[in-house]
Amino acid sequence: MLLVIGAAGAGAAYYLARKAVSDIPTVDLNRGTLAARGGATDPVNFLLIGSDSRLDVDDSYGGDEVGGQRSDTIMIAQLDPRRDKGIVVSIPRDTRVDIPGHGADKINAAYSIGGVQLAVDTIKEFTNLPIHHYIEINFAGFSDVVDAVGGVDICVDQPIRDKMSGLDLKEAGCHHLTGEFALAYARSRSPQTFEDGKWRDDTAGDFGRIQRQQTFMRALMKRAISVNAVGRWQELSKAVQKGVRIDEGLDFDKFMALYSKFAEMTPDKVEMLSVPGTAEMIKGVSYVVAKEPDTTNLFRTLGAARGGAASGTDMIEISPSMQIQVKVLNGTSTMGLGADAAARLKEKGFFVVGTGDAKQLVQTEIRYERSNEEKAKAVREALGVGIIVESKQPLEGDVVVYLGKDYAS
Repeated sequence: MLLVIGAAGAGAAYYLARKAVSDIPTVDLNRGTLAARGGATDPVNFLLIGSDSRLDVDDSYGGDEVGGQRSDTIMIAQLDPRRDKGIVVSIPRDTRVDIPGHGADKINAAYSIGGVQLAVDTIKEFTNLPIHHYIEINFAGFSDVVDAVGGVDICVDQPIRDKMSGLDLKEAGCHHLTGEFALAYARSRSPQTFEDGKWRDDTAGDFGRIQRQQTFMRALMKRAISVNAVGRWQELSKAVQKGVRIDEGLDFDKFMALYSKFAEMTPDKVEMLSVPGTAEMIKGVSYVVAKEPDTTNLFRTLGAARGGAASGTDMIEISPSMQIQVKVLNGTSTMGLGADAAARLKEKGFFVVGTGDAKQLVQTEIRYERSNEEKAKAVREALGVGIIVESKQPLEGDVVVYLGKDYAS
């Protein structure tokens, strides 16, 4: 969205681009809900909401019946001009929080109870972060944006399906997904993977879903950069107007100011994190309970970037307690080795997004995408074995471990 508006605004389409932004629907928030940005060099925080509104979509998108519109996806995205970096923190939608005036509930219930206003108030209270801008996208907008850029490429380690969302990737490897199927991938909460000749339930739940959403975001960024954004901006603007809502303060001039700072940002400059937590049953209801003090420290680190506390061009300091997302694949004939390594990583604070099987290996490989080398090193230290390898294709997780015979010994 930022790339397209900026590119169009820099050329002959300036006035049409300005009009396109002015036509994006806005949300009504109380005065003072959103923070004023301190200065041009201060970080800016966006609250990104993916709503499960079914307006303008049909039953092909799958999923259960929605008894009231909820925030299906919740992310905080921080852009910091001083570091030329972006940080995205996903908040599991089942996170147990205190909803102002309503008591303890899942964080996504705030949207259903009190709309955008209560959702923003709840997330501000939970994170203790200032929110400068709000962007919301519904199912129809999501699908249309993907189609407007010509689809995205998603790579999976194993065949994966989800009858509820409509996801059905019959082969391991890379797949080019159009809007409808990209939505099925990003929304999947009950996937099954094909292992040892059988379809097996994935137990990662909401955390696995977050990992898939972050994989999708990287893929969309890569696609937006690689295609002719200027040539597609009219299609994109129509998609955005159909399925996106923003706060009233996010006008064309703000977009252009942000574009001037972040036009060169690539996916490897965006750090993807998630709120660390555990799945727990409380009074018969399944929640994600945020892990402390890790969650407080995570948001404190984001807040510490204000007022000059951030140093240099470093990313957030990575630690296992920040829930580095790891997938473990067993490349040996030893049964249960993947589960053993997964349990070992979980004990050390890593978040394991899934396990499975791989081709036979002698030496353990710890694979990462370009921006995740430090995370791979942390995994290597935790396992005490393996070589670190940069992957040439997108991965399912921050790091994927391919266990070899050296781990079994």
